[in-house]
Amino acid sequence: MGQGPGQRDPTKTTPKATFDPSLFTKAIHGLGLDFHWSRAVACPCSLNDSETYQPDPTCVRCLGDGWWYINPYVKDERHSSRSYHPIKAVFAQAALKPDLYQNFGPFTFADALLTVTDDMRVGFRDRFIGVQQKMTWTETTLRGATPLVPIGKSDRTTAIQKTAMRYEPDEIMFVADDSSMYWEGTDWKIRRATLTEPKRMEWIAGRGPSSGTRYTIHYVCHPVWMVDDATYGIQHSVGPEKGLKGRDTLQTLPTTFKIKLDYLVRQQGS
Repeated sequence: MGQGPGQRDPTKTTPKATFDPSLFTKAIHGLGLDFHWSRAVACPCSLNDSETYQPDPTCVRCLGDGWWYINPYVKDERHSSRSYHPIKAVFAQAALKPDLYQNFGPFTFADALLTVTDDMRVGFRDRFIGVQQKMTWTETTLRGATPLVPIGKSDRTTAIQKTAMRYEPDEIMFVADDSSMYWEGTDWKIRRATLTEPKRMEWIAGRGPSSGTRYTIHYVCHPVWMVDDATYGIQHSVGPEKGLKGRDTLQTLPTTFKIKLDYLVRQQGS
């Protein structure tokens, strides 16, 4: 009886190449970058319970977009208040291909690939903050009534959004309005991060522009990545469980998925 497509004769053995899953794990943990991983889960809130079950725009968990971000290992870290888990991942293929016909809006280097170890179960809309990655960002914002500048936009009132910076600054390079430049140590300082608050810029009392004045700021920040495309299942093969010799078993291999820079960054801290 003939063999069907994809079948082989189990009585015949030939030399074959095999993967060693432990070497993938060692490479990722040894050479990968540090990220803060948050899992996206569907939020149970609802604006109506009749037909659409659309997310509630006033929900404090998902902020109205339907995604609730939690610590992926909350079951084991239930007493921790953090919404992320530190992990290692291999970052690759950041796209930098400006197109004459490209739609305006997205970053030209918005897409990339991220590879993680086989024990991680990454899903659609999961969030990764590149702790060891840095990018520059510039924006204009309004001087608020309080000295501390808020971080994040998407879950704040319109009035506070106008005074907030989009990303958490790692280093601030330049601050100015249409008439003056402002300097670190003289007009503003950096408030260091705490367990509940991100790193922020703080205006020194009596210095800086007056409340309501628009100013520009250029700073260095850590990029925030979102899983933006449907992820495929964990990759598998057949081979020795450990090493390159031994009884064949089902091997679980690393997963690679597509990510995109997050522009509508959520509120961080107060």
